[in-house]
Amino acid sequence: MFACRLWVLFLLLPDVASVQIEQTPAHISSSTGRSVSIKCIYTKADASSNFYWYRWHPDREPQNLFYSFGSSINADGEVDGFTARIADNTHFYLESTGLRVNHSGVYYCAWSLHSD
Repeated sequence: MFACRLWVLFLLLPDVASVQIEQTPAHISSSTGRSVSIKCIYTKADASSNFYWYRWHPDREPQNLFYSFGSSINADGEVDGFTARIADNTHFYLESTGLRVNHSGVYYCAWSLHSD
């Protein structure tokens, strides 16, 4: 059994005065095959807000896993073993029911305003 380490950061993009974000937990250490849930809690966001889940591995560019626009998410189903969901229009979850070795990395939630 291999250990997976998930470091959790959050990133705020421009015009952050109106939105507050908390991401929990800050650090996860688990084993392959285990379940994990990372939560991005946001307040004061409106319908023009977009939220993102990114994964970063050292020596690679950050990878966008999911993004939400309003109450919708860009992908149905799994992306590399992860799913995303929105609850109560204030929580954006990133979840896996079976951690893999390649899931080790830094995960962060980001916010931006929608622009046409």
